[in-house]
Amino acid sequence: MNFWPHRRLLALAACVAACVVATLGPDPALALGKSGDEYRIKAAMLYNVARFVAWPDVSEGADERFVIVVYGRDPFGASLEEVLRGRKIAGRKIVIRRTRSFDEVLGAHIIFTSDSSAEAISALMRAAGSESALLVGDSELFCRRGGPLALAREGSRVRLVGHRGSLAACRVQLSSQLLKLVRFIDESGLRSRALQRSGPASQPGARTATR
Repeated sequence: MNFWPHRRLLALAACVAACVVATLGPDPALALGKSGDEYRIKAAMLYNVARFVAWPDVSEGADERFVIVVYGRDPFGASLEEVLRGRKIAGRKIVIRRTRSFDEVLGAHIIFTSDSSAEAISALMRAAGSESALLVGDSELFCRRGGPLALAREGSRVRLVGHRGSLAACRVQLSSQLLKLVRFIDESGLRSRALQRSGPASQPGARTATR
């Protein structure tokens, strides 16, 4: 497995997208070092994810903004500004907003949330769809509840986790190179467990008891 050593983590945000793909190879998980590294790594990964996405309403232009919204609890602290300072996406200056209101995610290109509740995911996915934005979560649970993409901690590492169906429904297109780095959850297993919880009456062709 090819993991990035700790001394290179803080330089990750400066890597171009092609360099990230070439360096990470078949296992894109990033090893954590000090306890404060997790969200510096996630900030850098968020930046590089943005460079792998075809944004439908983003064109080159130094006077335009590329908006990242952090919804709900902010786990980044100052790390997001520190890692993204001076960076641009498609020639646009990166602007970071924080909010706890669904209405204030309007105008975002990326919406990041650490909220994995089904209610929040559903509402944010509707907002992201109307805005041609990419919704990114903070854990695998986010994807297991239908979120499209997450920066998930797995033990002492961070990697990209995705929900194939939700990503396919997004109005933004991830590059094939980026998709190769994503570990997709087993959606068939999720459907099977959902049917088991709902019982036989909810399955196609099941008969309901009559009195």
